[in-house]
Amino acid sequence: LTSGVVYYITVIAINNAGGESAPVSSDGIILDLTPPTVPVVTDNGQYWGYKTHMGATWTSGDAESGIVSYRMSIGTAPGATGVADWIEVGNVASYERTGLQLKDGVTYYINVQAKNGAGRWSDTGSSDGILLDSTPPTTPVVTDDGDGTLLLDRLHCKWRSDDPESGIAEYVYCIGTSPGAVDVVGWTSAGTSEDITVTGLKIEPMLTYYFAVKSRSNAGAWSAVSASDSGTDTPRSIS
Repeated sequence: LTSGVVYYITVIAINNAGGESAPVSSDGIILDLTPPTVPVVTDNGQYWGYKTHMGATWTSGDAESGIVSYRMSIGTAPGATGVADWIEVGNVASYERTGLQLKDGVTYYINVQAKNGAGRWSDTGSSDGILLDSTPPTTPVVTDDGDGTLLLDRLHCKWRSDDPESGIAEYVYCIGTSPGAVDVVGWTSAGTSEDITVTGLKIEPMLTYYFAVKSRSNAGAWSAVSASDSGTDTPRSIS
């Protein structure tokens, strides 16, 4: 037989007198000797920020009998199932596993197999891996230029924060006349720069100005806000 061809079974009944009934045929059956294509699996990106759930989307195909169901698993290597064993999830293009106990700093792979109408499973397709980072970056250490300035149109500040799992994606800062206030400059992105000079200001000689900074990890978590202390240059955390 040839894969992809529809075959019909025809039956004639013959009685003991030799009479034959009219032929009756089945409604046809497609022969499918090949598995579905290997699923292309897409996870939620390079980083993930949640320990208890993780999901993916995927695509697969079967030209003869079509896809009827998928199953998925999760492991710490492509094809591995040590984190969450195979479960069949139905004919869906995405699924999220819950009740997990994932660990920060570990890369996880989501594996998927497809089943066609003939009951044959595909080979395993795996995502390219996603690193878990559920913790925020460290609170930035913020340092301004000290007790005073002779320049009344600009302020300078530098800062530093770390995230050992996914790294720092962005810093944002503001300037105010009290720690964390935005009455001089509202929250503004500095990209990944750790040093900035803000110009075009109108500095009042008798006022004290404070920079406040927070950082965002590549997994999307924000650090606590930290502000410089213009009197002593000692960073302070803003609750």
